[in-house]
Amino acid sequence: MGVFLNRDTDCICALATPWGRSAIAVIRLSGLHCGLKIKTLLSPSIKDEDFKTKFVRFTKIHDHQSNPLDQILLLNFPHPRSFTGEDVVEIQCHGSPVLVEAILNAIVSCGIRLAEGGEFSKRAFLNGKMDLIQAESIQQLIEANSLRAVRENLQKLEGFISQIVQKIQTQLMNILGTIEAHLDFPEDDIDSLDKDQLCRELVAVGATIGEKIRESQRVEHLSRIPHCVIIGRPNVGKSTLFNALLETKRSIVSDKAGTTRDYIQEILTIQGSQVLLTDTAGIRPNPDAIEGEGIEKSLEFLHASDLILFIKDACMGWTQEDENLFKMTDGRPRLFIINKYDVNQHTEHWMDQETPLKICSHNAEDIQSVKLRMAAMLKLEMDHQEMFISLNQRQNHCMKETLGSVIAAEALLVHGADLEIVALKIREAMEKLAQMTGVSVDKALLDHLFSQFCIGK
Repeated sequence: MGVFLNRDTDCICALATPWGRSAIAVIRLSGLHCGLKIKTLLSPSIKDEDFKTKFVRFTKIHDHQSNPLDQILLLNFPHPRSFTGEDVVEIQCHGSPVLVEAILNAIVSCGIRLAEGGEFSKRAFLNGKMDLIQAESIQQLIEANSLRAVRENLQKLEGFISQIVQKIQTQLMNILGTIEAHLDFPEDDIDSLDKDQLCRELVAVGATIGEKIRESQRVEHLSRIPHCVIIGRPNVGKSTLFNALLETKRSIVSDKAGTTRDYIQEILTIQGSQVLLTDTAGIRPNPDAIEGEGIEKSLEFLHASDLILFIKDACMGWTQEDENLFKMTDGRPRLFIINKYDVNQHTEHWMDQETPLKICSHNAEDIQSVKLRMAAMLKLEMDHQEMFISLNQRQNHCMKETLGSVIAAEALLVHGADLEIVALKIREAMEKLAQMTGVSVDKALLDHLFSQFCIGK
């Protein structure tokens, strides 16, 4: 970690909550004596020695012209018992963007600069508060699109993957120790090297790494946001269903066919998982030019989606247009929905294709049934007690390179290569694991990784 000894240690500040109007906003400061630097902005004043202890104070903040800004809650975390390992102060104020900007300006005028993206987490890593895997999990936790993804990244933040990596590192260190003892003291009365046992140990380590890589690939597939598209001919209730699923009036609804001329997309949360839901233009023959472009896009979504909601109007017979469109969805995962079933319940004579879900889009219980069926077909229901391990692209690359070095070491040992070369490959594997946790990592890579974090984190 010596490469980072000359790092910038300025006091920094940033809005830690999303920008915009809210009830409460949180402004975070970090750096040596950052609390003392803003002491003149606070009233009543706080004693210097108080900033050496952890405290929560209800106080007022003003600018350098003594103009009052807000009543705030001030939280002080002296080093090293803070998120960054430095002195940290958090200001909880009211969430007016104008007010937040005024407070930040007052703080900056005290000689505290605005933080860059990920700078707080970077300092936490550099000060040994977390390793690189845990630091990366923070941004992944913020970006999680399901409760399952939240649990995965919370496990990573708590050191779940780091413990696995440490266990592999220890196993490799034991194997390397055995080899180096044989190399360093060949004349001593040491039991002859059991190469078969070392090979078995290397194979076991490789199997563990391989399983973690495969498990991560499975989880990565599950972490992708599935795409669900609503398909049907015009005026069958696609936009009504879209709005009902979202529980808001997002699409324009009209009795006039062709109202929806372009697709509309929104994120729908079902059972703690996000789904990308698309309302498409009704597909019919002989549309005008603009509507035709919308229909073309609808067909693209039809072939690329993870689930098709094919919707039919119960008040209209099974037409040739329905038949043609239904055939287009053959071979794709689809949920067949009969809408307006409350108006016309005599549809069995044209319902020979498959068992449909019969609903009224204005009925909350029917909409819940659609969501439950979508969850089952998209396999959103997961075993919440199962332990997951998911690796990001950088971590996955490190794991694969580690596996390659372990396999190479085992092959060299089997074919009778010099033990010095085998030991070199094992050290290579351990170096890749060190890069994974950040024990050994290039500063340029570190800057790049943390630059992708959001401001204030």
